[in-house]
Amino acid sequence: GDHQELGAIAVAERGAAEVVFERRDPGTGVDYVEAEELAERLEGLLARPDARERMEAAARGVLRTWRPAEIVAFLGEVLEGRELDWVPQVDEPPFVRFQRTFDSLVAFLDAAPAGSLYHRLYDIKVEEYLRSGDWWTVNRGIKLVGALRRVDLYPFLREGFPRFRGFLRRNALAALGKARRFEPWFAGMILAGLRDPYWEVRREAVALYRRYWREVTTLDGEEAREIREGILGRLQRRRESFEVRAEALRASVFLLDEDGFHAVAGRFLWARNERYREALLDAVQDGLASGRLADRERVRRLVKRMLITSSSFRPQFVLRERFLRVVRTLEAEE
Repeated sequence: GDHQELGAIAVAERGAAEVVFERRDPGTGVDYVEAEELAERLEGLLARPDARERMEAAARGVLRTWRPAEIVAFLGEVLEGRELDWVPQVDEPPFVRFQRTFDSLVAFLDAAPAGSLYHRLYDIKVEEYLRSGDWWTVNRGIKLVGALRRVDLYPFLREGFPRFRGFLRRNALAALGKARRFEPWFAGMILAGLRDPYWEVRREAVALYRRYWREVTTLDGEEAREIREGILGRLQRRRESFEVRAEALRASVFLLDEDGFHAVAGRFLWARNERYREALLDAVQDGLASGRLADRERVRRLVKRMLITSSSFRPQFVLRERFLRVVRTLEAEE
């Protein structure tokens, strides 16, 4: 979740560090730091003792010098089997904290009943936000269009999509995913999203297809075929973002017949990246619920072969929960 980068930014914003960001080699997939940039930062600090002193003073105010003792005590509690006192919190920059606060509002409006005071307030605000010349404010408006299900403002998303910044395009597709009904022009938005250079837009395009796969299946013409080929193409592309491929794996159960899906699924049963295995279990669950996977015995054999261990440091076993959900579905009376 970019937590290491965000933690570094939070420290740097207090004057206690300088940050050099990693890049990813498109050929090897290996993360690296630009040597010239790193050398430039180091030489700059070596040449400015006053800057180093200011940074040291700021670091003493930011970093907790008793952290080593805390780590030792925590490990002792683990070894002794005592209940652990932990806080699932990332030290985030103010900008990110503000964003998360607004996203909490959007999540609240998603669940709030239509006509509530909050809906009435933000039904007014959303139009004000969309008229703004500030892209950040427009972004807030796009999120509200989705949360409020403002069908009358969907054309704004459609018409503005080609000129939006990448994250605005991502949020426009996410907003359409909350619509109460499918509009035929959504198919064109899915196609545009699948061709987008920004991976988060491609991921949301696949998610939008998953939301309306039944409706897309009924479309005539070239669009439905191009959507199918586009999603399966993203799944096959090894250098595609793993988040896009995982979403495409979830969608594959709606795009392939049973034989085709099982052939694809077999390649991800032991995937090193557990996100693929989580996505596969989601696909199996959706396939069972929708009737796309009718041979339940074949599904049983598939999931029995699956690796369900996880390296995630979380207070819950997400992968195992998905696995058990599929097993419960298979064991339910038919």
